Amino acid sequence: MKTQLSSLDISFLVKELSEKLRGARVDRIYQIGERDLRIDFRAAEKAEMIITPAYICLSKFQHETPEKPSNLAMLLRKALSGGIVIDVQQHRFDRIVEITVEGRGKLVIELFSRGNVILLDENGVIMSIMESQEWKDRTLKPGLPYCYPPETPDIKTMSLNEFAVKLSDRKEIVRIIASNLGLGGIYANEVIERAGLDAEALPEKDSVDRSFNALRNMLESPIDARIILDEDNTDVVPFEMLSYAKEESLKKDSFNDAVDEYFTKIRTASENTGATKDLTTQIKKLNRAIEKQHETIAEMTGAAEIRKDKGDLIYEHFQEIGDILKGIKDAKKEGKKWMAYLQEKGLKVENPADRSFIFKGVEIFVDKSVSKNAALYYEKSKKARSKLEGAQDALRKSEYGLGKVHERKVKTEAKLSEEPVEKKKAEWYEKFRWFISSDGLLVLGGRDAATNEILVKKHVDPNDFVFHSTVHGAPFFVVKNTSGGEIPEATKLEAAQAAASYSSAWNDGFGSSDIYAMKPEQVTKTANSGEYLGRGAFVIRGEREWFKGTELKVAIGFKVDGEIEVIGGPVNAVKKHAKHYVTIGVGTMKSGDLAREVKAIILRSTNKEDGQRIKAVDLGEIQKWIPAGKGMVVKG
Repeated sequence: MKTQLSSLDISFLVKELSEKLRGARVDRIYQIGERDLRIDFRAAEKAEMIITPAYICLSKFQHETPEKPSNLAMLLRKALSGGIVIDVQQHRFDRIVEITVEGRGKLVIELFSRGNVILLDENGVIMSIMESQEWKDRTLKPGLPYCYPPETPDIKTMSLNEFAVKLSDRKEIVRIIASNLGLGGIYANEVIERAGLDAEALPEKDSVDRSFNALRNMLESPIDARIILDEDNTDVVPFEMLSYAKEESLKKDSFNDAVDEYFTKIRTASENTGATKDLTTQIKKLNRAIEKQHETIAEMTGAAEIRKDKGDLIYEHFQEIGDILKGIKDAKKEGKKWMAYLQEKGLKVENPADRSFIFKGVEIFVDKSVSKNAALYYEKSKKARSKLEGAQDALRKSEYGLGKVHERKVKTEAKLSEEPVEKKKAEWYEKFRWFISSDGLLVLGGRDAATNEILVKKHVDPNDFVFHSTVHGAPFFVVKNTSGGEIPEATKLEAAQAAASYSSAWNDGFGSSDIYAMKPEQVTKTANSGEYLGRGAFVIRGEREWFKGTELKVAIGFKVDGEIEVIGGPVNAVKKHAKHYVTIGVGTMKSGDLAREVKAIILRSTNKEDGQRIKAVDLGEIQKWIPAGKGMVVKG
């Protein structure tokens, strides 16, 4: 079973990552495990990269994020967020991936040993690191230049002569390829299969040439990713392999998708085990305690019965014992010692110091009357029964506690999914700002100059209505009017509020802004004579419909029917579609703190069932609906 990516796996995976991420913008970064990160990228489609010591990939599955980012995540966000990826590559043939971010530095991801993530500045000096490490040949600490591990053979650029030198050992050829070239057993076997060689043969010139050609052929294979499904040998590979020709496999569209599914299933199984591990431990501990309590109760029950029986025996032989005690007193008057008297009667002295003897297995005290001897045993039996009641009460509490832990374990297991849960597939319009108006119309807005350009050029139809703010650098908002009918006034007011709130007026601290609307044909990219229109800028000509003094205010809410979803936008639109919502306006709180406040308010006011689902929502899903700048919670 493959537990981590090999160097060859990484070489194929990086080709796909580079294609998808080059030109993407780094968004949020989370530490989702002790040594695991999630990096969000904004490109044509949102992408989430998962980084662990075992693998790296863009993931389509849900991965829980902590409510509070770690120090490492905050340092990486500060350095990289907003930067554009210009390169993703593998260092030589090592298990090292490097992501270069324009003007921000380089993120080095080491996928060996305990794994590590290191942020370098443009001079190669370590700025941040997941874990400082030190070996005899390299030290990784902030402030020091980054040092690569000792070089391994780079089979991607290796010549036939260099290859022949590596295969000069007098050992089985498959072992040499696996170890000397760093390919590992699985891919070394594949080279031998493709070369048509005996794996146990020693290398000769012909076998070296054939294996070199087979290796080149393998490295140049088109990606044809597979997940091998054999129970005893599960694997994920970037191309069809002769070694697995007889094994059942699942074909995937890309090697990234295969890696994502394969390792996320392993991760999910591990997390499921971890989720119930403490409860399983508690159950075992309680079972041991209950077993011991049963043993103690059995012993205490027996002890109480024995003492009662002794008291009963004394009363059954009241006269006989009384005669013995009287005989001891009479003997004493005659100057005879009590032990001598008892010995004459054939009775065993139990303890001279306690002045007692044994009668039919029961200890009788010489200085106590028959009644007091019996009372002594009855009192001991009573005390034993009192302790027994306490032990039985403790047992009932333990059994009740065991039942509760079992219930929690069953509930926890019921919430767990045996299969990884895929993220909701983003709609085409989610690359823009968007909301559904209270009248059910889709309204789209630009997020930046690039999406402004795309929105107006590609997604505005003749029946739509376009909104814009008078402030500089404001986004365009478009009401999609697919029916061609008259756009309701409520939707116009909501679009105006969105255009105002998501403009720079919010960041500038204004409470309101003037908005105007127009038909699509009034928006043009043709500049006036002597003017230049930058990306995302357009010329507006003709009469406009005005919405003066539009209040800057948005709402953020949760839809809880089916899959939980965070929505945001104009207050009335969110109010119409969300079960729980909070209204925000321009204020003094940073967006991260405001997102936490919004979530906390909703959690305090919602029911338990909704609250559990809302609690699991990533703060970033709330924060993305907050306009750029500071804000505060306000009354609706």
